[in-house]
Amino acid sequence: MSSCQSNSTTSTAFALARSEDPAWSHARVVPGARNNTQCLYCSKIIRGGGVTRLKHHLGGISGDVEAYLTYDDVDVGDDEYEGGSQGHVHDSKGKGKGKEKEMIDKAKMAIANWWYDANLPFNASQSKFYQPAIDVIAAIGPGFKGPSLHELRGNLLKNSVTESIDTSGLRKDAETLFKIFDEVVQEVGVENIVQFITDNDVNYKAVGKKLQQKYGSFFWSPCAAHCIDLMLENFCDPRHFPIIDETIKKARKITKFIYNHAWVLALMRKDFTKGHDLCRPAVTRFATNFLSIQCLLLFKKELRQMFTCDKWIVSSYSKSNIRKEIAGIVLEDREFWAQCQFIVTISEPLVRVLQLVDGDEKPAMGYLYNAMEKAKENIKARLKNKVSAFMPFIRL
Repeated sequence: MSSCQSNSTTSTAFALARSEDPAWSHARVVPGARNNTQCLYCSKIIRGGGVTRLKHHLGGISGDVEAYLTYDDVDVGDDEYEGGSQGHVHDSKGKGKGKEKEMIDKAKMAIANWWYDANLPFNASQSKFYQPAIDVIAAIGPGFKGPSLHELRGNLLKNSVTESIDTSGLRKDAETLFKIFDEVVQEVGVENIVQFITDNDVNYKAVGKKLQQKYGSFFWSPCAAHCIDLMLENFCDPRHFPIIDETIKKARKITKFIYNHAWVLALMRKDFTKGHDLCRPAVTRFATNFLSIQCLLLFKKELRQMFTCDKWIVSSYSKSNIRKEIAGIVLEDREFWAQCQFIVTISEPLVRVLQLVDGDEKPAMGYLYNAMEKAKENIKARLKNKVSAFMPFIRL
């Protein structure tokens, strides 16, 4: 057996021992040093002896290794240490458990601070790569240096996309796309494919149907989120509904002004909306537009109060023409608010379906069809079942 194979076998065996023995919840492996461990409470390196000396350290057995914890009903397993029953770990002053909780809280806060500073979406914590990344870092221990900007956009990115195809220089016509996707089907194995999903672009639709005809063993269907997004896009298309397009542009002016001026944003959050925001990011740009309209309508009263309060009137922000225009929309434009109400009326049912599609629990196709039918019926009911009112939206 080569040294590489030997190391691999040892690492595998050590990983198994670590995962099965409860003592490992109180220590970590020291990388590159066989059978060395590090206590999570006092950070002491225990050289040699593996889990046995670790238990002696945790149990406070003197003479073999300097003790940090006294063994009082600690669940470190009884295969190598006899005595005691399952219970809790504490140090000589009874603070071991509290110190462990303090370390865990500190670690979580450090990750949270990085998360907020990097402006990562909260659902990124549900990525299948999230916990494995934390486990690998914890196994290495203190001092691990995360990948640099150069590494992330350089060799690490290249390694991550070795199986991807660079299509930046290719035409996205049906013939080119078919060749690319056909290679993917053959690589994955047609017997392993049940459904082929693309966006709703005409070329992608043609490719999906062509693949379906060639193999005959799987189905093509358009991406549900993309389909609903196209519906919302059509709802605000000036060619179809110019008044809705105009209303969304006015709403953007309001939110852009508030969020581009820190003082105004702070005034709104602190004194009027109780920390709530007007901009609600969603799965797509068009859904975001409609959600923002909902928020404006929800805080209509508070926004009007803000643009008439003493702090606003005496501030420099109330003097320029653009500020007066924004205040004018909020305070005097009755048509704007009426259109906001109408937009929420016809868009909210679709936005709900889009949120359902984008959720963590992916609904079965039948359930999705049912949700779409209910959304249509909801739009009809909201428009008093007037065919002339709802038909343009139902048709789209």
